[in-house]
Amino acid sequence: MVKNEVAELTCSMNEYGYGHEGNAQRGIAPNTTVKVVCKLLEVEKTKEWWTFTHDERLVQGLIYKEQGNKFFKEAQYRRAIKKYKNAIQYFKSEHGFQPDQWKKGLQIALPCYLNYSASSLKLGEPKLAREQANEALKIDRGSVKAYFRRAQANHADRLLEDAKADILKAIELEPGNKDLKDFLHKLNEDIRKYDSKDKKVYSKMFS
Repeated sequence: MVKNEVAELTCSMNEYGYGHEGNAQRGIAPNTTVKVVCKLLEVEKTKEWWTFTHDERLVQGLIYKEQGNKFFKEAQYRRAIKKYKNAIQYFKSEHGFQPDQWKKGLQIALPCYLNYSASSLKLGEPKLAREQANEALKIDRGSVKAYFRRAQANHADRLLEDAKADILKAIELEPGNKDLKDFLHKLNEDIRKYDSKDKKVYSKMFS
């Protein structure tokens, strides 16, 4: 496109639209294909992210994180994930950062990984949610949210004993958290159900 050119874009419901969640605030129903009319007002040449100084990476990473948080609050989880991925890319390596800069970078990256994980759970993608929780735990081994997210992902994948180990660790770190205890209660019920089913299967095999 050139300056002042107008274009009509058709956004598929999952990749660029509002997906299965829709957007109630904007009156957009779930699974809707969206058409957007755009006009190019200005053209500005931007730098590639790898050419940024480390201070610039901190600034841009924070901007992406805040954009991701906005989409997350609006339940636009795929759009949130894209912003979190953009933020995280600046802090994949410590190389070149001063210690205080790297500390600030990790403070930006950690909530991005956690909300990336939460968004993936909302989208029914537990494997991806677990991967992001693992990345968060590399930054902070004491992150209650990271253990909780991984427990939820393991539960969704029916890795019940792994889920229990994670939720017990989260409760150990934050014993007064009611949400964690409620999840453990539900998890224990599911474990009992699966144990009961296994016993019935084995009894039929050997009867």
